[in-house]
Amino acid sequence: MMEWLLLIGLILLVAYLIWKIVTSPSVTVSTDKSEYAPGESATFSGTYTGPGGVSGLTVNIVVSPPTGDDYIVPATTTDGSGDYSTAWTIPIDAVDGTYTVSVSCSGATAQVTFTHNIRWSYNSMGT
Repeated sequence: MMEWLLLIGLILLVAYLIWKIVTSPSVTVSTDKSEYAPGESATFSGTYTGPGGVSGLTVNIVVSPPTGDDYIVPATTTDGSGDYSTAWTIPIDAVDGTYTVSVSCSGATAQVTFTHNIRWSYNSMGT
């Protein structure tokens, strides 16, 4: 009898943990390149998954430079599959270094980094 109660308790615990994983919102973010030059367009994209609908949710995006104030990218929304994508132009006066892109959507957050290198832009132009 005691074994059955333990087994039922274990089954309920596993079911709860699976339900929690399935219903927890999550969001991903990626960039189309790992390094950008001044004035280039960076594309940020990802997918939201979670309970309820995934269409039309607001995705907030902030780009944090290595020094100075954050850049607030205009919010975008998810499509019927939970996907989103938006472009942002690297400022001409952006400092060199590693930038962090932070996204949030319906309680879920994610981050990715990219590098801004002004010397890379000169090298890629053959000068």
